[in-house]
Amino acid sequence: MTRALHFPVGILLFGLVTLTSSCQKAASPPAPSPSSPKQVGYALWLDGQDDCLRTGRWFSGDSPKGACLEAWVKPVPTHPVWSTGVIFVHAAVGYDKSLRYLWDRNAFVLGVIQPQTPGFTAHSGRKVTTDGWHHVAAVFDTGRLLLYADGALVAQTSATVPIDWQTDFLGAFIGGNPLAMGGARANFRGQIDEVRIWKVARSTEEIAANMHRSIPRDAPGLEAYWNFDEGNGTVAKDLTGHGHDAQFGSKPDQSAEYPTWLRSDCPIDGLDKPALAGHSLWFSGRGEQVQSGPLPALRSAASVMVEAWVRPASPQVRGGLFVLEGSPNDRDLRVGVLEDGRMTLGIGKDGSKNATSAQPALQPNAWQHVVVAYNGDEASVGVDGKEVVKLSAGKPAQPGLPLKLGVGVAGASFSGELDELRVWNVARTDREIRDTLHCTIAPNTPGLVGYWRFDEGGGKITRDLSPSRAHAQLGDAAYGNMGDPLWLVSGAPITVSAPEEPKRPVQNYALEFDGTDDSVDMGNAPELRLSTAVTVEAWIKPSTVPGEHPVLGKGNANGNQNAYELRLTSQTICFMVSDGSAGCCGAQGWWPALGKTKLEPNVWHHVAGVDDGKQVAVYLDGVLTGSIGFDRLIADVPFTVKVGTNSLFRPRFFAGQIDEVRLWNRARTQTDILTNMNVSLRGDEPGLVGYWTFDDPSETGVTSPPCPVAFDHSGHNNHGILGDSMTPSTKDPRWVVSTAPIAPPLEAK
Repeated sequence: MTRALHFPVGILLFGLVTLTSSCQKAASPPAPSPSSPKQVGYALWLDGQDDCLRTGRWFSGDSPKGACLEAWVKPVPTHPVWSTGVIFVHAAVGYDKSLRYLWDRNAFVLGVIQPQTPGFTAHSGRKVTTDGWHHVAAVFDTGRLLLYADGALVAQTSATVPIDWQTDFLGAFIGGNPLAMGGARANFRGQIDEVRIWKVARSTEEIAANMHRSIPRDAPGLEAYWNFDEGNGTVAKDLTGHGHDAQFGSKPDQSAEYPTWLRSDCPIDGLDKPALAGHSLWFSGRGEQVQSGPLPALRSAASVMVEAWVRPASPQVRGGLFVLEGSPNDRDLRVGVLEDGRMTLGIGKDGSKNATSAQPALQPNAWQHVVVAYNGDEASVGVDGKEVVKLSAGKPAQPGLPLKLGVGVAGASFSGELDELRVWNVARTDREIRDTLHCTIAPNTPGLVGYWRFDEGGGKITRDLSPSRAHAQLGDAAYGNMGDPLWLVSGAPITVSAPEEPKRPVQNYALEFDGTDDSVDMGNAPELRLSTAVTVEAWIKPSTVPGEHPVLGKGNANGNQNAYELRLTSQTICFMVSDGSAGCCGAQGWWPALGKTKLEPNVWHHVAGVDDGKQVAVYLDGVLTGSIGFDRLIADVPFTVKVGTNSLFRPRFFAGQIDEVRLWNRARTQTDILTNMNVSLRGDEPGLVGYWTFDDPSETGVTSPPCPVAFDHSGHNNHGILGDSMTPSTKDPRWVVSTAPIAPPLEAK
């Protein structure tokens, strides 16, 4: 008799799963000729704790009159206390030169410490406004410091001092300063690629002309050059032949300090172009995770199957692949891998009933296809078409909470890559598995209830393309942190052979907020940390107008920790900005532009706030209704952008409906506002850094989607999470059909 299974209302993704298929298998790229662009490249991942490389003295003989240090870096969120990361350091007794990244400010700092020159630095300030890869160059030119970011000069010193590269040399390092004490060690967290050391001062034109391509190893003035394309080992070769090979760790035999080789998507020689398999997610083994929304189609399934491509790291570590988790009184289904590659399968809380494969099943540094099957009576795991472990259920697992990927073996975390994850509520035959092994599949394939390709390549959300729409959140917070896995260009043997998702009719929806605790959190990406100009737009239909009702804000609504906020105040619209000082007008750090027209409840209005660097202005239905002078930079605060609320510490909440929210990094004119306020945008308009239409439920034709995500349609992946987590709760605003007067875009994208 087939037993009905009560499966998870959701899954938390973390790290999972060669046969022959009827799909066209992804071909290996041809080996590049010496003069051709790279087809596959590598970068180094540094963990932000102790990973680094030692390189030895960069310059011999007399100190050069000029020098230039270049690199591509991809910083990722780190611990808020250790927010400074050393990219390079040339250490000497009292003569340090360092290039650092400040994660909490998204800024680069070039500094020199020499006798009689304390605090001689060039700081990029807030001129780096995006995340992802950045090219950074530090130039020492006749005693001046010049700092470049992405080919543009962002800072320089006016004073000049002689730069000494020879006196009392101690060591030169990439990724940290192991000779420093305490917080000064400040190891970099993220990826580093294409490091170049020059004994000449490079010009602006030279930096910009060569930053996106490899250079000849014998280029004039090039002293050291590491492109990190070895892909393995513990030495990064200096391609110049000058003997500056970079050794892993601060000293020999410090394996805990070794960086990790990863496939690079650095924008050099076309490496940032999507691969045949798109992107994958990489887990370092330090607690990263991904959590999806509900999967109601598993509740009464007679069979469940999970497939994925997985590439364990080398050396392999003990870690969990996933947990189909039950409620406190139910049983779990757990799958993991051990240090020697054997796989574990457990049923029950903490896998109390378990089995382990007799032989190693997963090999390090190789893509393998994993299938987990469960029918209520027994569970099994197969790798590349061969069953490796089986377990009798005894009592059926009855998970009722999210499936968690990346955990499941004594609390240990998976280390490696994951791609093309599929969850089914039917038993798939061997032939069906083989036929779609090396290609993507149609999202509406019968029985498919969860499907994540991980091809977003950035952001905090990865889409579930199946009808379940159980979109998943990276990490455990709306903002980036150390719990997020890393996006990589995938090397899995998969080709895209099916459309990403079937087309569905579009219906205009809005979000309805209860005025008590509903909100949407858009995170704190660099694009949202605006400094010189900002425009906020939205359509609102308040159900009540007295009191304070935030529409969109970034701050804590108290003291000096505010940036910008659009809200209703005493029946009028108000837009406020802050420079982080005490503010004016008794407004606790704010410069508020107050509207003069009183709003009526239950009526749609277009509202907009603008800061153009000279004044703050507020518009109601396209008409200027209030302004105040303001000629300062907007404060950079560590709080996320939220819709419907304004604070962690003294929150106020919006009551009513909100639709078509737009955030710009430039000042929109009144003409701009009037031209577009009644039409949807394409999403690629210049300056648009956040665009939330709230039309996502129309994809499935329901008003209560299973996963609480409001997608950003600006292309910046600043997706909003309803409530305070991916789990549906009373703090989620409600999806409703919108009657706001918004038409389709004026022109197609």
